[in-house]
Amino acid sequence: MSSIRYLAGAALVFVPVIALAQSPFEISGLHMELDFTEAVAKAEKLGGTCQITTSRTQDGGKIAQCGYLPCIEHNLAGECEKWDLDAPKLTIAAQPIMQIGLEAPGDISRLTRILILFEGSTVAVAESLEREFGPPKIHGNSQGKSWTHSRRISWTQGNYHMGLMNSPKLISLTVDRAQ
Repeated sequence: MSSIRYLAGAALVFVPVIALAQSPFEISGLHMELDFTEAVAKAEKLGGTCQITTSRTQDGGKIAQCGYLPCIEHNLAGECEKWDLDAPKLTIAAQPIMQIGLEAPGDISRLTRILILFEGSTVAVAESLEREFGPPKIHGNSQGKSWTHSRRISWTQGNYHMGLMNSPKLISLTVDRAQ
C-alpha cells in the first residue's frame, strides 16, 4: 500500500514537470521539443526537400533548409530560379509555405529555432494563428507599424516564443533553453 502512495506522490511531482516541457506552439506537427533528426524527418514527410548544412555561427550546429514549392525553372547551375506558387506542397491558412528552416546544436539535440517562410496574405496567417493560440502582442506604434515598415506580432508562453513578420513573411518559433 505504501508503494502505491510513493508512486502516486512521484507522479504528482513529475507530471507537472513533463507537462511544462511540451511546446505550446506547433505548426504542421513541428515544435521546439523535437530533436533535429526527428524534425527533418517530419519536414520531409510534409513534402519538403531538405538540405542539411553545418551552421556558420561561432556555436556551430546543424541547419536544415526544406523547400515546399515545385521548381518550374532552373538556372545553368541547377539551382531553382522560379517556383510554382500555384502548386504548394504545404500551406498555412491557405497561404503557400515556401521554405522551413530548422536549427539545432546537433543531430540529436532539440531544436533551437524553426523558421517558416511563406507567400500570400500575412493577415490570413495572423488571424489563423490568433484563432489557434490566442491574442498576440503587437510591436510598434498603436497602428502596429514600425520605422522599418515591417510589422511584427508575437506570442509567448513561458520560455516559448512565436513571432510573425510581414517583411519578410516569416513565422519563427524559438525557446529559451537553460544553459
